Amino acid sequence: MKAGISKARRVGIDTGLKTLKALRPAFYMPFAGTYILGGSEYKKNKNLPLPEIQDAVKYFQNEEMIKEAGCRPILLNFNASFDIGTRGQTKEYVPVDVKERAQYIEGVASKFKYTFESERFSSNQELLSLFEIATGRLKRKQEENLGSLRM
Repeated sequence: MKAGISKARRVGIDTGLKTLKALRPAFYMPFAGTYILGGSEYKKNKNLPLPEIQDAVKYFQNEEMIKEAGCRPILLNFNASFDIGTRGQTKEYVPVDVKERAQYIEGVASKFKYTFESERFSSNQELLSLFEIATGRLKRKQEENLGSLRM
């Protein structure tokens, strides 16, 4: 599992680096490690194959080509924004405290209830019945389309 997570992180970072090398933007926004899973899926957070956003930036900024091109990262916390015109952001970026996030996931996010968790799933019989209706509609539409092609 650890080897797979590590490989997936490398692939993601390398893809980002290739994109930066190809585009050479003045600014870029990495999206590494910026989300969590809540509810019944909260335990999966420890195995997400994402680096911390500041680690991704550090990796990119250590690349000589990125330094030469002057590509600058935009790092934003929740409710912050970046103004392209002024090249400034509303708030200075504060890295996520990994321990604090883990406590939040365990104490708060783990208790989230999503709407799909309370929804009733259709039975196999209901699905087959809907499939038959849809198949009938598809056949009628195919016949209509064939008829209009013959004209």
